[in-house]
Amino acid sequence: TELSWKCTSISTSGHVQESVSTFSKLAFCKQHHLQPRDLRKLDARYTDQYPAILPRASSVLVVNLHHVRALITPESVMLFN
Repeated sequence: TELSWKCTSISTSGHVQESVSTFSKLAFCKQHHLQPRDLRKLDARYTDQYPAILPRASSVLVVNLHHVRALITPESVMLFN
């Protein structure tokens, strides 16, 4: 299944990049060492969510604070619109 997200990426050096990308769910999970269930916290279409900060073993934080959805890694922060 494909995901289409608009996101802003900020690298550790401060480089900001905005993009609209289409991802394969499995490829995105594999690239960021996530479980498919973690994608629900990043997807704005799931409206019945509660705020969550989910630490993952791969040094990744999945953040959902209603209007702020982010994937935080040691290399970058991805903010999803």
